[in-house]
Amino acid sequence: MVETQEQTRYAPGRPSMDEIAERQERLMTTAASVFMELGFAGSSMGEIARRAGVSKNTIYARYATKTELFSGVMRWRADRLLPRFTRTLLTDQGLETTLQTFGEGLLEVVLEPESMAFRRRMISEAVHFPEIAREYWSLGPARSRKLLGEYLQTQALAGAIVLRDPHLAATEFIALIQGDFVIRAELGIEPAPAPEKRVAVVRGAVQLFLGAYGAPAPGQQRELLSD
Repeated sequence: MVETQEQTRYAPGRPSMDEIAERQERLMTTAASVFMELGFAGSSMGEIARRAGVSKNTIYARYATKTELFSGVMRWRADRLLPRFTRTLLTDQGLETTLQTFGEGLLEVVLEPESMAFRRRMISEAVHFPEIAREYWSLGPARSRKLLGEYLQTQALAGAIVLRDPHLAATEFIALIQGDFVIRAELGIEPAPAPEKRVAVVRGAVQLFLGAYGAPAPGQQRELLSD
């Protein structure tokens, strides 16, 4: 009988919490790599198990189908990436600084080669597996917009900005940040901009956003822009 890496690596008995976490991390990393390389249709639970050094039963014990495993990978990625730029929304840095930090962090994440490659894969899969594309949007981009919208709502209630639709304002701000250079980088038309260029882009987006939504000076009124 040929032992799997899983059987060789872990002693008999109940695994520790650290071992369970390490196995899960290895499974997610391996599954993400296989899905990226072979696509959803071309991947199999058997191939993922082989590369991860675990049995298929180990995977099926947690993910009943390949679709569930793919969803798990998307959630794992989102849970790792989103806090890198959304955690600033929980701090008290002031509106302008928070938006600047959020924007710089967002660009850092979306312009990473791995992130761009993953989005390319999602676009290619969307035609044949629209349910996967919908879940990707729900777990990633929609969550970031929701969190930013909630932050903007608190700022509006505090009188720092004037807006009617926080979600629309969040979507507009992210669009200002990303411009067209994100998709140009994804298409390979030009390289991702250098960090100093990103800072300048975000600074311009913040100023434009606050120019549209910033609280008016005392004695003045601002028309609500988002209907």
